[in-house]
Amino acid sequence: MACAALWTAAVAGASGAASTFTVAGFADGIGNVGCSPPDANGNSLCPSLRAAVVAASKQANSPTIYLQSGTYQLTPGNGGQLDLASSMNITGAGPGGASGTTIQQTDGLNRVLEVDGVSTLSGLEITGGHLSPPWSSGGVAHGGGILVLGQLNLQNSLVTGNQAIGAAGAALGEAGDAATGGGIEYGATAASGSQIVDSTVSDNAATGGRGGPGGSTGGRARGGGIASESPGSFAVQSSTISGNAATGGAGGGGASAGGTGGSAQGGGIFNDADLTVTASTIASNLATGGAQGAGPTPSSSTGGAADGGGLFSSGIGDQIANSTFFANGADGGAASTGGTAGSGIGGGMDIGGQGNDIAVDIEDDTIDANHAASAVGNLYVNLTLLEPLTIKDTIVAAGTPNNCARFGGAPGSSESFNLEDDSADTCVFSTANHDLVGVDPALATALANSGGPTQTLAPVPGSPVLDAGGTCSVTVDQRGEPRDMPCDIGAFESQPPVATALPSITGKATRGQTLICNQGAWSGDGPLGYAFAWLRNGVAIPGVSTNTYVVGAPDAGQTLACRVTAAYYGSTSAASPFVIVPSDPVITVLKTSAKPTLLTVSLGCRGPDGTRCKGSAVVTVVEKRRGGKVVGFSSSAATQAVTVGKEKYSIRARDTATLHIQLNHEVAHWVTKFTTVPARLAVNQTTAAGTSTVAARRLKIRRSGTTRRG
Repeated sequence: MACAALWTAAVAGASGAASTFTVAGFADGIGNVGCSPPDANGNSLCPSLRAAVVAASKQANSPTIYLQSGTYQLTPGNGGQLDLASSMNITGAGPGGASGTTIQQTDGLNRVLEVDGVSTLSGLEITGGHLSPPWSSGGVAHGGGILVLGQLNLQNSLVTGNQAIGAAGAALGEAGDAATGGGIEYGATAASGSQIVDSTVSDNAATGGRGGPGGSTGGRARGGGIASESPGSFAVQSSTISGNAATGGAGGGGASAGGTGGSAQGGGIFNDADLTVTASTIASNLATGGAQGAGPTPSSSTGGAADGGGLFSSGIGDQIANSTFFANGADGGAASTGGTAGSGIGGGMDIGGQGNDIAVDIEDDTIDANHAASAVGNLYVNLTLLEPLTIKDTIVAAGTPNNCARFGGAPGSSESFNLEDDSADTCVFSTANHDLVGVDPALATALANSGGPTQTLAPVPGSPVLDAGGTCSVTVDQRGEPRDMPCDIGAFESQPPVATALPSITGKATRGQTLICNQGAWSGDGPLGYAFAWLRNGVAIPGVSTNTYVVGAPDAGQTLACRVTAAYYGSTSAASPFVIVPSDPVITVLKTSAKPTLLTVSLGCRGPDGTRCKGSAVVTVVEKRRGGKVVGFSSSAATQAVTVGKEKYSIRARDTATLHIQLNHEVAHWVTKFTTVPARLAVNQTTAAGTSTVAARRLKIRRSGTTRRG
């Protein structure tokens, strides 16, 4: 019945009905249990990843396999690698970790995946591949983690901890076998168009086999992280290639002389195709030649040569833009006693395959602190005279023992607005082309996450690369941040501070109270530093530079605001909305005329010269009614208060004025009836911030003809 179910799913898939497979279990192997028939929506449930791959391979409609969080282990005895024999996609929850998806090879003999069709792998960690041929003679190791014979789109994934190990030479005079693509190999039949996007290829290794006895040569190693032996194109975008190693096999020992160590090319990437690298970081990869074989005399053998610690390319054309090459290395193989060590060239890049036909375009890149054992720590370019070469807006610095060596390139080669710190001008840059020669770029000493999917090398504030580039051909930097023109030299475009939310003031704007300046929100590269100033009527108050301010007498009637200046790559200031410190009127005399129809009030205005206090004085009573008749009064403030008198005022600062407030005729009637009428005097002031009551007094209007304060 299980076989029938699998057959039913396969037939349904062939007709195009089944389009997705969901894997329910983590155990390996299909046994006698396959995937369920597809439901009405074309979804099948599979007990294992291997069962899903087998079922999907029988479909012609590029189905998708969905994996949950967790680790899918490929175990010994269950078929070795996963063969994606036709086009399909595998989607996980993210690249590894507690909440991610991992596919792990555990048998110690096989790679993890082989891709024969057109496939997309996304949200996965691919690890544990250990391709080490067990046979005694013959055995080139291709692709320790993934072998691509069709087309692969790798998205949001991690390929790590995989190995490709060439077989050792067993017979007398038999050379060690090669190893290519410790993490990923694009084989000779791979199609154009493969991509690695938003992914990481790290800590993988390609190791050539040791040379056989009799002084045999060690096997070569190509592409510790990635190797392409296909004539087709592939691209690396917004990704990190780091910590990978290509190591040539040691030369075999000999009775008369030891063998030459195997060569190593491309610790990070080996390319024999049309390569595009954009917005990516190639860091801490290492190409190491194999050690010279032991023997009584060194003869003509040497340690193996190493080329291109970060990248070795001899393909059709290379475009490398907005990318960082940092701390990669090319080390020649060690010499045996009295022998000769191998050469190491092009610690960052070896481009052109030592004279091959290849067009090279290097723009807006940072190539820094790479090393090589022999020469050319950063950038080695070797082209025919027929091929164009472009190097623009690029930093080449801190290479050990030097930065560059260049050969060939068409007469129309373009180079401008570059920087190298070698005073000897090893990169053939020219001040006539706006290049900076013998200038320290003043970069950070280590990679850091400054935003975006990859780590970068940021220039320090004041670096000479800031605004020293030309009209960069790309409008964003490696992180996706916008480029201004003129742009910065290198892969990193500095972002000045920008206020995304204005500063603000909290606290009461009255004399003796403390105001606090909140710095607001800012974008821009940092860490940002902040400076504060307080403004009175738009002018900075001398000697005040903290985020707090105590309101004083000079502030009465004035506006106050705080200004924040954010600084790192340049500085930008932004001011808060202002607050108004009121000029409070002061009531100095309260009295009424002999008849309770007129209230006389003296007011004084306190504030700086040239200002005025404006507003009104209002007299109100609160009636107590019963049956529609007034039966009494209250002096408390209430919403039902009745205005019985009102007068406006406008007084210059430091002056006084007397207001005569005419009370309405009902007050005289009430005084006659009730003897005393409690009232409330409110002095209101109007400023730009609005109208508010700044002084209030309770009054008693008496029949005797005098009005007294309550």
